[in-house]
Amino acid sequence: MSEVLPGTLITVSRNGIRQESASATQDPGYAAARQRRAGEVLAQPDSPVFDLIDRNWVARVITLDPARLDPYVRVGLDHVIDLHTWVDMYAPTLQLE
Repeated sequence: MSEVLPGTLITVSRNGIRQESASATQDPGYAAARQRRAGEVLAQPDSPVFDLIDRNWVARVITLDPARLDPYVRVGLDHVIDLHTWVDMYAPTLQLE
C-alpha cells in the first residue's frame, strides 16, 4: 500500500497493524471539500437525511472557516454526507414505535 499512498497517510504501529493517520483529514482543503459536499446535500430540500440531522446545524457549519474547523465538526459533516449517500442508495424506511 505504501507504493500508492504517501507515508503521512499510513503508519505502522509497533505491533504491525496498519493504521490510517488522522493528519490527512486536518488539511483545510479536505474540510472545504466536505463543506461543499454537505452544501450540496443541504440544497436538496426533500433529502430524508434531514429527518434525522439538524438542517440548521449543517447550514451553519458549512459557512465556518475550513482552516479552523473543529475535528468533531469535520466528522459530523462526514456522517451527514455518508448518511445521505446511504439513504440515497438503499432508500431504507425507518419505523418508530
